[in-house]
Amino acid sequence: FRLGTKEQAERVLKIAANPSVSLAIRSEALGCLRDWSEPGPRDRVTGFWRPLEKRDPSIIKGVVEAGRETLLSLNSQKLQIEAIAALVKAGAQVDDELFRSWIVDPAKQTALRVAALRSLASRKSPVLQAVLRTSLKDAAPLLRATARELLAQSDPAAGTAELLAVLQSKDAALVELQSAILMLPKVKSAEAGEALDGLAKRLSEPDFPKEWVVDTLEAVKAAPTPARETFRKKYEDPLPKDPVGKYQMSLVGGDAEKGRELFYNHTGAQCVRCHKVKDAGGVAGPDLTEVAKRYPEKTRDFLLESLVLPSAKIAPGFGTATFTLDDGRVLTGVILEEGKTIKVQLADGTRMTFPVDSIEKRTAPQSAMPTVDRTLTPREMRDLIEFLSTLK
Repeated sequence: FRLGTKEQAERVLKIAANPSVSLAIRSEALGCLRDWSEPGPRDRVTGFWRPLEKRDPSIIKGVVEAGRETLLSLNSQKLQIEAIAALVKAGAQVDDELFRSWIVDPAKQTALRVAALRSLASRKSPVLQAVLRTSLKDAAPLLRATARELLAQSDPAAGTAELLAVLQSKDAALVELQSAILMLPKVKSAEAGEALDGLAKRLSEPDFPKEWVVDTLEAVKAAPTPARETFRKKYEDPLPKDPVGKYQMSLVGGDAEKGRELFYNHTGAQCVRCHKVKDAGGVAGPDLTEVAKRYPEKTRDFLLESLVLPSAKIAPGFGTATFTLDDGRVLTGVILEEGKTIKVQLADGTRMTFPVDSIEKRTAPQSAMPTVDRTLTPREMRDLIEFLSTLK
């Protein structure tokens, strides 16, 4: 991936297509193909800052088009979704009829159907409008929400009518309602603007759905007006100024599947590098396999606090402190055990034990985890909390 030549891209594609390679590695190979022309600034393996220059997009387009049949026939729907992302990003031509058949097939994963629908829209396929109309009546809420969003982009009048109908419906799924709110500032119509005005006005009302707050705030910030800003500030100004209070709107309304994807694949947050869930992940931080059991009555509050104030409650064995001892030594390490004596692990892996009464001065334990509010948006934080709250 870092070498960036055509031959290297072909090698990466072969890895993605190799059924004897693990699913995780094949998924990473497809991620490399997707990002080939515009690599992110961080190393995909270590997370270190190692920027690469943009590359000639014709290289990856030629490679993925030549391997198009292979990519779309991968033996995993998850990999097929990622293959579609790589093909779309490269601007490769695909078979519209194949994608249409996937979209209308309820046996396919919803995420795959959505990816195929977005692919048709990205290329302005001639079959798009017909497929959108069919998808609006589908049983899968996420597919309906996506179809409504794409219809609003291609036909603002018809799309606006669909968005308003969802916002007034008592039967719409949460994903549809949130998607409709986020689309309002993108649709240039008076009706959409009035609907957003109404949502902004209701933000501070006690009966305003908490699951809509993040989306409404995001929509208002995307299309500010003096009136909308007034209502936004009316909601935000009374919030506590500490990070937990500031992000309390992220406690509910998230998408667990999006949060799972974020946990494992967000290059900025890098959650999986330090934390393990079941058998996947790192060991630099606490195992999160059953994290939702730790504070069963206030799981979401605990998770939010852990994300924005990681040193507030530190799991045993993960707090770092500095100790000045009565013999002049200064030791910094992770506290492993504490009673009448303290056992710490120093940076070089050495473990030392010393009596508590030999300590002249010590710092409060600190978590090595960075706060995520600088890395994640409130919507991403909401999805991550939703995913973590399922880990029981």
